[in-house]
Amino acid sequence: MVIICQCQNARLVSEATRRQVSDALKSTSQPVVYVDDLCALAAKKNPLLGQWAEQKELVVCACFPRAVKALFSHAKVNLPESTKIFNLRTQQPEDILSLLPVELDDKGQTPPKTIQATDPDWVPWFPVIDYQRCKNCKQCLNFCLFGVYSMTQDQTVQVSLPAKCKTGCPACARVCPYAAIIFPKYDKSPINGDEVVEAEWKKSHAASAASLKDRLSGNIYQLLRNRNNRAASVQSLSDLEKLKDSFDIPEDLFESHS
Repeated sequence: MVIICQCQNARLVSEATRRQVSDALKSTSQPVVYVDDLCALAAKKNPLLGQWAEQKELVVCACFPRAVKALFSHAKVNLPESTKIFNLRTQQPEDILSLLPVELDDKGQTPPKTIQATDPDWVPWFPVIDYQRCKNCKQCLNFCLFGVYSMTQDQTVQVSLPAKCKTGCPACARVCPYAAIIFPKYDKSPINGDEVVEAEWKKSHAASAASLKDRLSGNIYQLLRNRNNRAASVQSLSDLEKLKDSFDIPEDLFESHS
């Protein structure tokens, strides 16, 4: 089975690459499924993800492999080691086609299916966690203003309310010291799910942490602790506005909470 994400909301996948791969897959007996947005499907924990993971030869054409694995993990699905993941954002179509573990021929062609998962009232922008890197330090949980994160019964941080995340804001990922928070629709590495270059990330995070400590007097947790207190939340946002350039916090985040 081949899954192709069309990234309908952010349109980050290469349209030319997707089209060329899609055209080639018209000549295969393997089932082909087009998903308008894999992030939207994962956010809803659609049971299709679990069904696909049970396939013996699953191929996912979407974005960065680390992001794809984290999206399935968010839906409580572990992809088997045999899964082949191709990055439509960065890989050339010729490279993808040369590595596809499916036969391209005209025999027994199966009509492709299309899965619509998007909600017109919500852009599926939300964080997913790379648990291979996560140390459960809870900095994302303590930093987030919107209650996106919570703790499981075994005291593991999880993304429980993805729809509460503020579209375009990757601040919690910048706070994470282990590069464990992924925003698949983000444009910069490694927060977009690209592989982590440890030296570069440590340098980047050290600079961000120093900026945070300097501008907020190192007391971010106290500022954000009382999320139900509107006055406290507004004050926190006022202080956070000083960091919007360093953390890529969108301008309308502050406007919507003024």
